[in-house]
Amino acid sequence: PGLSVAVAVDGSGNVSVAGTTSSPDFPGATGPGGGLDVFVTKLDPRTAKFEHYPLPERGIPHVDSKGIVWWGETVGFKFGHLDTKTGKMDRYPIDPTGNLKGRGHDPIVDYDDNIWLTVIRGNKLAKYDQKTGKISLYEPPSPNSLPYGADKDKAGNIWISQFTQCRMAKFDPKEETFTEFPALTAYEEDQFCLIRRGSVDKNGMVWYGVFSNGKIGKLDPATGKMVEYKMPAAFAEPYDIWADKDNNM
Repeated sequence: PGLSVAVAVDGSGNVSVAGTTSSPDFPGATGPGGGLDVFVTKLDPRTAKFEHYPLPERGIPHVDSKGIVWWGETVGFKFGHLDTKTGKMDRYPIDPTGNLKGRGHDPIVDYDDNIWLTVIRGNKLAKYDQKTGKISLYEPPSPNSLPYGADKDKAGNIWISQFTQCRMAKFDPKEETFTEFPALTAYEEDQFCLIRRGSVDKNGMVWYGVFSNGKIGKLDPATGKMVEYKMPAAFAEPYDIWADKDNNM
Protein backbone atom coordinates (compact mmCIF):
# COMPACT_ATOMS: atom_id res chain seq x y z
CA PRO A 1 0.00 0.00 0.00
CA GLY A 2 1.15 3.51 -0.72
CA LEU A 3 0.15 7.09 -1.36
CA SER A 4 1.37 9.49 -4.07
CA VAL A 5 1.25 13.07 -2.78
CA ALA A 6 2.62 15.11 -5.69
CA VAL A 7 3.74 14.87 -9.33
CA ALA A 8 6.18 17.04 -11.30
CA VAL A 9 7.43 16.93 -14.90
CA ASP A 10 10.89 18.08 -15.99
CA GLY A 11 11.93 19.73 -19.25
CA SER A 12 12.70 16.36 -20.86
CA GLY A 13 9.27 14.94 -20.11
CA ASN A 14 10.39 12.71 -17.25
CA VAL A 15 7.82 12.38 -14.47
CA SER A 16 8.78 12.50 -10.79
CA VAL A 17 6.29 11.26 -8.21
CA ALA A 18 6.70 11.75 -4.46
CA GLY A 19 4.83 9.62 -1.97
CA THR A 20 4.83 7.26 0.97
CA THR A 21 4.56 3.50 1.24
CA SER A 22 4.40 0.84 3.92
CA SER A 23 5.21 -1.93 1.45
CA PRO A 24 8.06 -4.12 2.73
CA ASP A 25 9.31 -4.91 -0.80
CA PHE A 26 9.36 -1.38 -2.23
CA PRO A 27 12.91 -0.53 -3.50
CA GLY A 28 14.86 1.07 -0.66
CA ALA A 29 12.22 0.23 1.96
CA THR A 30 13.31 -0.60 5.48
CA GLY A 31 11.63 -4.00 5.33
CA PRO A 32 8.75 -5.65 7.18
CA GLY A 33 7.76 -3.70 10.25
CA GLY A 34 9.89 -0.76 9.14
CA GLY A 35 6.99 1.68 9.17
CA LEU A 36 6.28 4.33 6.55
CA ASP A 37 8.91 4.94 3.85
CA VAL A 38 9.11 8.14 1.78
CA PHE A 39 10.24 8.13 -1.83
CA VAL A 40 10.62 9.90 -5.16
CA THR A 41 10.10 7.74 -8.23
CA LYS A 42 11.21 8.92 -11.67
CA LEU A 43 9.52 7.60 -14.81
CA ASP A 44 10.91 7.96 -18.32
CA PRO A 45 7.70 7.65 -20.42
CA ARG A 46 9.72 6.87 -23.56
CA THR A 47 11.20 3.68 -22.12
CA ALA A 48 8.74 2.98 -19.26
CA LYS A 49 11.80 2.76 -17.00
CA PHE A 50 11.31 3.53 -13.30
CA GLU A 51 13.99 4.73 -10.90
CA HIS A 52 13.29 4.82 -7.15
CA TYR A 53 14.94 7.10 -4.58
CA PRO A 54 14.17 6.83 -0.84
CA LEU A 55 13.86 10.20 0.92
CA PRO A 56 14.67 10.90 4.58
CA GLU A 57 11.34 12.66 5.23
CA ARG A 58 7.99 13.22 3.52
CA GLY A 59 8.16 16.04 0.98
CA ILE A 60 6.39 17.82 -1.87
CA PRO A 61 8.54 17.87 -5.07
CA HIS A 62 9.27 20.36 -7.80
CA VAL A 63 11.55 19.71 -10.77
CA ASP A 64 13.69 22.59 -12.05
CA SER A 65 14.89 23.24 -15.63
CA LYS A 66 17.97 21.06 -15.07
CA GLY A 67 15.94 18.07 -13.96
CA ILE A 68 16.85 18.48 -10.29
CA VAL A 69 14.09 17.40 -7.89
CA TRP A 70 13.55 19.83 -5.00
CA TRP A 71 11.35 19.10 -2.04
CA GLY A 72 10.20 20.77 1.17
CA GLU A 73 9.94 18.42 4.14
CA THR A 74 6.60 18.47 5.90
CA VAL A 75 8.09 16.87 9.02
CA GLY A 76 11.86 17.38 9.08
CA PHE A 77 12.06 21.23 9.04
CA LYS A 78 14.39 20.92 6.06
CA PHE A 79 14.35 21.10 2.27
CA GLY A 80 16.54 19.29 -0.18
CA HIS A 81 17.36 18.35 -3.74
CA LEU A 82 18.03 15.18 -5.66
CA ASP A 83 20.02 14.83 -8.89
CA THR A 84 18.36 11.83 -10.52
CA LYS A 85 21.26 11.53 -12.99
CA THR A 86 23.78 10.82 -10.24
CA GLY A 87 21.59 9.95 -7.25
CA LYS A 88 23.28 12.69 -5.22
CA MET A 89 21.06 14.17 -2.53
CA ASP A 90 21.52 17.19 -0.26
CA ARG A 91 19.37 18.58 2.59
CA TYR A 92 19.36 22.03 4.18
CA PRO A 93 17.64 23.43 7.28
CA ILE A 94 14.80 25.81 6.47
CA ASP A 95 16.02 28.02 9.30
CA PRO A 96 19.81 27.72 9.82
CA THR A 97 19.45 29.27 13.31
CA GLY A 98 17.25 26.39 14.42
CA ASN A 99 14.66 28.75 15.91
CA LEU A 100 11.92 28.04 13.36
CA LYS A 101 10.15 24.70 13.52
CA GLY A 102 7.96 24.82 10.45
CA ARG A 103 6.73 22.46 7.77
CA GLY A 104 8.11 23.07 4.29
CA HIS A 105 5.68 22.95 1.39
CA ASP A 106 5.56 23.30 -2.39
CA PRO A 107 8.98 24.54 -3.54
CA ILE A 108 9.18 26.47 -6.80
CA VAL A 109 12.08 27.88 -8.83
CA ASP A 110 12.10 31.52 -9.94
CA TYR A 111 13.66 33.02 -13.08
CA ASP A 112 17.02 33.42 -11.31
CA ASP A 113 17.06 29.79 -10.12
CA ASN A 114 16.29 30.75 -6.52
CA ILE A 115 14.20 28.21 -4.62
CA TRP A 116 11.06 29.42 -2.81
CA LEU A 117 8.89 27.39 -0.48
CA THR A 118 6.14 28.08 2.02
CA VAL A 119 6.61 27.21 5.69
CA ILE A 120 3.11 26.30 6.72
CA ARG A 121 3.57 25.99 10.50
CA GLY A 122 6.08 28.79 10.81
CA ASN A 123 4.05 31.45 8.90
CA LYS A 124 6.97 32.17 6.60
CA LEU A 125 8.00 32.29 2.97
CA ALA A 126 11.53 30.93 2.51
CA LYS A 127 14.02 31.71 -0.24
CA TYR A 128 17.19 29.76 -1.00
CA ASP A 129 19.77 31.49 -3.20
CA GLN A 130 21.58 28.71 -5.05
CA LYS A 131 24.46 31.01 -6.01
CA THR A 132 25.31 32.11 -2.48
CA GLY A 133 23.73 29.41 -0.34
CA LYS A 134 21.88 32.07 1.65
CA ILE A 135 18.48 31.29 3.12
CA SER A 136 16.06 34.19 3.77
CA LEU A 137 12.76 34.06 5.64
CA TYR A 138 9.86 36.49 5.16
CA GLU A 139 6.73 36.73 7.31
CA PRO A 140 3.34 37.72 5.84
CA PRO A 141 1.44 40.52 7.63
CA SER A 142 -1.42 38.26 8.74
CA PRO A 143 -0.48 36.16 11.79
CA ASN A 144 -0.82 32.36 11.79
CA SER A 145 -1.88 32.36 8.14
CA LEU A 146 -0.38 28.92 7.38
CA PRO A 147 1.18 29.73 3.97
CA TYR A 148 0.33 26.78 1.75
CA GLY A 149 1.56 26.62 -1.82
CA ALA A 150 3.44 29.07 -4.05
CA ASP A 151 3.67 30.17 -7.68
CA LYS A 152 5.34 33.00 -9.61
CA ASP A 153 4.04 35.53 -12.12
CA LYS A 154 5.78 36.87 -15.23
CA ALA A 155 7.24 39.80 -13.27
CA GLY A 156 8.91 37.42 -10.81
CA ASN A 157 6.54 38.11 -7.91
CA ILE A 158 5.85 35.14 -5.67
CA TRP A 159 2.21 34.33 -4.87
CA ILE A 160 1.26 32.27 -1.83
CA SER A 161 -2.01 30.92 -0.48
CA GLN A 162 -2.77 31.76 3.16
CA PHE A 163 -4.72 28.76 4.32
CA THR A 164 -6.39 29.89 7.55
CA GLN A 165 -6.61 33.61 6.69
CA CYS A 166 -8.34 32.85 3.37
CA ARG A 167 -6.12 35.21 1.40
CA MET A 168 -3.78 35.25 -1.56
CA ALA A 169 -0.60 37.21 -0.97
CA LYS A 170 1.89 38.67 -3.44
CA PHE A 171 5.52 38.97 -2.38
CA ASP A 172 7.70 41.43 -4.32
CA PRO A 173 11.30 40.09 -4.07
CA LYS A 174 12.80 43.44 -5.07
CA GLU A 175 10.99 45.46 -2.41
CA GLU A 176 10.64 42.50 -0.01
CA THR A 177 7.03 43.46 0.67
CA PHE A 178 3.74 41.55 0.84
CA THR A 179 0.35 42.59 -0.53
CA GLU A 180 -2.60 40.52 0.70
CA PHE A 181 -5.90 39.94 -1.08
CA PRO A 182 -8.72 38.43 1.03
CA ALA A 183 -10.97 36.05 -0.89
CA LEU A 184 -14.51 37.22 -1.50
CA THR A 185 -15.79 34.38 0.65
CA ALA A 186 -13.78 35.78 3.56
CA TYR A 187 -16.06 38.85 3.59
CA GLU A 188 -19.23 36.80 3.99
CA GLU A 189 -20.77 36.99 7.45
CA ASP A 190 -20.09 33.98 9.69
CA GLN A 191 -18.35 32.25 6.80
CA PHE A 192 -15.60 29.78 7.70
CA CYS A 193 -13.01 30.12 4.95
CA LEU A 194 -9.92 28.10 4.02
CA ILE A 195 -7.79 28.47 0.86
CA ARG A 196 -5.56 25.79 -0.57
CA ARG A 197 -2.86 26.00 -3.26
CA GLY A 198 -3.29 28.75 -5.84
CA SER A 199 -1.53 29.44 -9.13
CA VAL A 200 -0.98 32.09 -11.81
CA ASP A 201 -2.17 31.53 -15.39
CA LYS A 202 -0.41 32.72 -18.57
CA ASN A 203 -2.46 35.94 -18.60
CA GLY A 204 -1.33 36.85 -15.10
CA MET A 205 -4.63 35.99 -13.41
CA VAL A 206 -4.30 34.45 -9.95
CA TRP A 207 -6.52 31.46 -9.18
CA TYR A 208 -7.33 29.82 -5.86
CA GLY A 209 -9.65 27.19 -4.41
CA VAL A 210 -11.89 27.89 -1.43
CA PHE A 211 -11.45 24.49 0.16
CA SER A 212 -14.07 25.10 2.84
CA ASN A 213 -16.81 26.33 0.51
CA GLY A 214 -16.58 24.49 -2.82
CA LYS A 215 -15.57 27.52 -4.87
CA ILE A 216 -12.76 28.53 -7.20
CA GLY A 217 -11.74 32.17 -7.36
CA LYS A 218 -9.94 34.45 -9.81
CA LEU A 219 -8.02 37.61 -8.92
CA ASP A 220 -6.87 40.25 -11.39
CA PRO A 221 -3.76 41.70 -9.69
CA ALA A 222 -3.79 44.79 -11.90
CA THR A 223 -7.24 45.92 -10.73
CA GLY A 224 -7.77 43.94 -7.54
CA LYS A 225 -11.06 42.63 -8.96
CA MET A 226 -12.07 39.16 -7.78
CA VAL A 227 -14.77 36.73 -8.89
CA GLU A 228 -15.67 33.35 -7.41
CA TYR A 229 -17.42 30.40 -9.03
CA LYS A 230 -19.44 27.83 -7.09
CA MET A 231 -18.53 24.28 -8.11
CA PRO A 232 -21.50 22.10 -9.10
CA ALA A 233 -20.47 19.06 -7.05
CA ALA A 234 -21.95 18.91 -3.57
CA PHE A 235 -19.39 19.20 -0.75
CA ALA A 236 -16.59 19.99 -3.23
CA GLU A 237 -13.23 20.76 -1.59
CA PRO A 238 -10.88 22.20 -4.26
CA TYR A 239 -7.36 21.41 -3.06
CA ASP A 240 -5.18 22.59 -5.94
CA ILE A 241 -5.67 24.52 -9.19
CA TRP A 242 -3.50 25.20 -12.24
CA ALA A 243 -3.79 26.04 -15.93
CA ASP A 244 -3.25 23.73 -18.88
CA LYS A 245 -1.61 24.81 -22.15
CA ASP A 246 -4.91 26.32 -23.34
CA ASN A 247 -5.36 28.22 -20.06
CA ASN A 248 -8.20 26.04 -18.88
CA MET A 249 -8.16 25.64 -15.13
